[in-house]
Amino acid sequence: MTGQPLTITTEHGERVNPLLRIASQSANDALKFGSHFGLSPISRLRLSGVEPPKPPSKFDGLIGS
Repeated sequence: MTGQPLTITTEHGERVNPLLRIASQSANDALKFGSHFGLSPISRLRLSGVEPPKPPSKFDGLIGS
């Protein structure tokens, strides 16, 4: 949208540029698709077979691994 005005002038007056709606819908679609494919932390946990990482123990690092 760089260089595009936010409003356009039509015979009915000023209106929101249709490209804004397209850009907004595309961003929403990208978020939805990302969540379906496990690209967000929460959606990764929802995938079957994936267990959340265990928090580190206070004893981790005492014995060299």
